[in-house]
Amino acid sequence: MKSHQEKANERIARGNELRAAGMHDRAIEAYREALHLVPAYGSLNLVLGDMLLEQQRYEEAAEAYQATLEHMPDHDQALAGLGQCQLVLEQHEAALETFNRALEANPRNGQAARPATKARSGRFHRARDGARRAPAVRDYR
Repeated sequence: MKSHQEKANERIARGNELRAAGMHDRAIEAYREALHLVPAYGSLNLVLGDMLLEQQRYEEAAEAYQATLEHMPDHDQALAGLGQCQLVLEQHEAALETFNRALEANPRNGQAARPATKARSGRFHRARDGARRAPAVRDYR
């Protein structure tokens, strides 16, 4: 009989295959099943967030990034992704605060620096439009 961890690893591998084949909804489902089996795979939420952001499912993506931040509060990539979601959802002040946190964690995070600069200057719409162009999805291995 397989352990939860072995089953979760199989689901992750399957999710990677499905994502590579362009079957994002099924990949997301496989990743969520893996997280259900082994919640300690919290960084998998970052991958989910990126995939959901890419599909313009901003509320779900924000939840996935928040889940990452529960385990790793200073994760600059999760903060930048959350900030992008907040911008698109027109939560401008929260987005600016989140981008600033991302930049405190990693001053070289371009995913946070560009929209933060626009947001600080009051150009929320241009920053939001840039956030709609999601980052490349990270692999989870």
